[in-house]
Amino acid sequence: MIVKKKIQGYPFLFIHEPNKVIHLEAVVHSGFIHETKYTTGVNHLLEHVLISSWEKCKTSCIDYWRKRGVYVNASTDKSIMKYYIQGTKPDIPDMVRYLSTIITHALFSGSTLQKEKKAVVDELLDLNVDDNKLNDVFHKHFYSIEGIQYAEDVSLQLKIVNTLTLKEVQKSYDAFNTENILFLVYGSYDSSIESLFHQYLKPKVGRLLPDIDCFTNRHDIIFTKYNKKITTILLGFPSNLQTYFLPYFKLLLHDLLFEELRTKHHYIYDIKIDCEAFRCGTVTYIQLQVQPDNAMIVFHSVLKCLKQYQTQLISEVEVDGIQKSMFYKYQTTYSYIDYYSFFIHQKNPLTKKQLIEKRKEFTPKVFRQLCRELCSLNKALCVYQNKTPLNFTFNI
Repeated sequence: MIVKKKIQGYPFLFIHEPNKVIHLEAVVHSGFIHETKYTTGVNHLLEHVLISSWEKCKTSCIDYWRKRGVYVNASTDKSIMKYYIQGTKPDIPDMVRYLSTIITHALFSGSTLQKEKKAVVDELLDLNVDDNKLNDVFHKHFYSIEGIQYAEDVSLQLKIVNTLTLKEVQKSYDAFNTENILFLVYGSYDSSIESLFHQYLKPKVGRLLPDIDCFTNRHDIIFTKYNKKITTILLGFPSNLQTYFLPYFKLLLHDLLFEELRTKHHYIYDIKIDCEAFRCGTVTYIQLQVQPDNAMIVFHSVLKCLKQYQTQLISEVEVDGIQKSMFYKYQTTYSYIDYYSFFIHQKNPLTKKQLIEKRKEFTPKVFRQLCRELCSLNKALCVYQNKTPLNFTFNI
């Protein structure tokens, strides 16, 4: 059962499920989308700082909660930041107090800022340089919002992070308010949890965020030099569509392309498909690594397959397999928390039972329509890494 409420002006989703672990989460409309070239990475740093911005922790909140057997973490992406904590019923009062405090009236300190700057630098240095070069070029051509354009520019972020002041981090935090935060409560909780949130949350009035267009819709093929004996191809497709069937589409598109490129022709080892839904819409990514001699035929084979999926209906057998796979996922590994957190962008989440039932609506016609809307070839951007330029073309 899902219950929508407001507490101290903040929207809440209460999802009661038989689960010994209680999950509390704050989802914030923020992230890279609100940064500039000169503040890139500030929200990533804020994420680190906020985690340890509760006076009761003293030094490290992660260590504080770990010693109590409670898990706490956070993440930042293009348009949302997530702060979450997981524990059992005896820990609920302190968990609510902690999450409410760091989200609505955190305690900032210069010492925490300096410590977390080092952690952010270590995290950035741990990233794969070659992957990030490809992603950096892609972001700068695919997105029109400056903050997202520089989200993968690790070299720039490494320069910026040490110059960021407590005032700049605080400014990003001050944008948190009742209009851009969603709280999630998931598990076997009781009604007393509402009064705890009412006690510890501090209202921060704000304004609704306007709609925003993030995509350049640039239709192009861009080469970046790479001195290893492998070609990496990244295709991206922008779309305004947001759909419940995104995981179905991702799974089926992978299976179909894998069968064509690996099982039938042995061109590749694997193919990576990702579908990212966020405030601006949905982006579908197709990424492959191939031997340079096969790069041209693989690129054009992907385009031909996508055209085929957009015009012809796939078999009922393929769709039935995906329905069964999703049924299994819903019963085992599916992250309902991630699903519900996305509803800071939407208003009508489905229950677990409704999601399971909805799988029956995924049909060959639905997949064909999704291919048309999520993989529009006339909006596709390709960035590839190779020793020398190749004669890639969208005209096949």
